[in-house]
Amino acid sequence: MHHVFLILAISLPLVTTYTTKPPCCRDHLGSTACYKLMHQNTRLFAKRCNTDAEFRLIQCCSSCNTNGVGIAYDLVARSLVSEHCFDRYGPTFCDRYVNKTDVFEPHNTWSCDGENPQIAFRTCRKSCGYCNFNVVQYTLDNALQACRVQPVAEEKRRWRQMFYSTTTTSSPSPIEVINSTYQFWDHK
Repeated sequence: MHHVFLILAISLPLVTTYTTKPPCCRDHLGSTACYKLMHQNTRLFAKRCNTDAEFRLIQCCSSCNTNGVGIAYDLVARSLVSEHCFDRYGPTFCDRYVNKTDVFEPHNTWSCDGENPQIAFRTCRKSCGYCNFNVVQYTLDNALQACRVQPVAEEKRRWRQMFYSTTTTSSPSPIEVINSTYQFWDHK
């Protein structure tokens, strides 16, 4: 008796998370840190605003746009991204990041177009689609709009709830909340 076995390969679609907007234009280093950097050496600060994509678009974006310190965002952002279009951690890592298939992030909050675009921009800029100028329009208005779309406050609230529900049974003191939040957002 001949048996014919048919093997069906079931392919799960990849959940790609390409970006559709530039990263949020905010001082992710903190407005105080950017202010100090700007006033310690204005010339060096302006140079970084005009030549360093991460510094301009992520770390001190708001400060680079003040009082003519740097070239206007709309004029410099696209050229900075095109000059520095790469994946810092390589194609294997970035493929897992874009498709949300890595075990390092089980809650799917880190994605190219998600709650932490500064991480996506720094780690997987090319794979996430930040260099696709047909989709991502680098204007200051779009970068500021990206800030309004981010659920940053909700993410911080969820993190605090998760952290304190597993480590303490009482409400944390204000200083504990400040210290733990600072440690969480410290991306050095």
